[in-house]
Amino acid sequence: MSKYIVSQQGQEIGPYTEDEIRALLQSKQIQPIDYIYDEEIQDWVLIMDKFDFRQIIPGHRPNPMATKDNVDIYPQLPTKVIQIPKNQAPLLSMEPKTSTLSSEPTQSPSPPYNQVVFNSGVANLELRQVQAGAIQIRFEESTIPQISLPETHVIQIQAAQAHSIEWKVPPSVISGETVNVEFYACDHFGNSTTQFENNLDLVVHSQHAPQHHKIQFQSGEAKWSFTPTLTETIQLELHDTLQLGLHLPGPQLIQIKPGALARFVLESPPETIAGENLSLTIKAVDKFGNLVVDFKGEIGLKISLDQKPQQKVKPIGFPIKKV
Repeated sequence: MSKYIVSQQGQEIGPYTEDEIRALLQSKQIQPIDYIYDEEIQDWVLIMDKFDFRQIIPGHRPNPMATKDNVDIYPQLPTKVIQIPKNQAPLLSMEPKTSTLSSEPTQSPSPPYNQVVFNSGVANLELRQVQAGAIQIRFEESTIPQISLPETHVIQIQAAQAHSIEWKVPPSVISGETVNVEFYACDHFGNSTTQFENNLDLVVHSQHAPQHHKIQFQSGEAKWSFTPTLTETIQLELHDTLQLGLHLPGPQLIQIKPGALARFVLESPPETIAGENLSLTIKAVDKFGNLVVDFKGEIGLKISLDQKPQQKVKPIGFPIKKV
């Protein structure tokens, strides 16, 4: 039997079977407007859109005008539906009477629809959506018979102007591997904005003198990469040299680790005096000469003494002829 994860007020609970979800609805521990994750479509859907639990919802009155496609478990008037990105648990809930939306989780109310009050034939709603994307507004049911309802209305929410810069920096890499750093311009609510086209200054601190790199943004994004070969810890700092008033991330450290064992290096003095101790050092290093500190193996070492006598140089003579 299939089991489902339930998202309630931004918290994931479960998994539950369909019967268990039915029992939780009857006990009002969850609401029909809470979300469940549907493995078939790989997305979050409303419980009331997934299961037909109308018969267990107190006070439900069947709508004689409802069809299979537009039937819902509450007979009230208009509702707002927030489009949730795939594979992301929804954090927004629908609130009765109030129309302010925020990215903070709110308590799931009952019923889920906004009560719309008409004045002189006009009803006004104010929405505040902080998450970029699209919101859908649809009329589910009408208590007034033989009144046609508008089709679903979609409103695109664009990101605001750039307020901060976020980046993705790996905490460590292997020497010889390419380090990729990604930069994103975000508005005050954390939405990625495509309007940012300026440049920032990236300072790299290492064993050498600080290096400055120009980071040019295009459509709100930028990338920078380099390939280190020495084991060390480097520090990246981002600076707003144009004084754009952006909130920047703090310094980020990257640890450069040695690569795989490539060879052994023998270190010894070029000569010594007979009777004195001779110190030898053998190092396990990667292909860039970095010490592989994790190597714990053994190698054989043969030491022999070359006792061959040095060949004496035979003097060469030339006869001297007396004059």
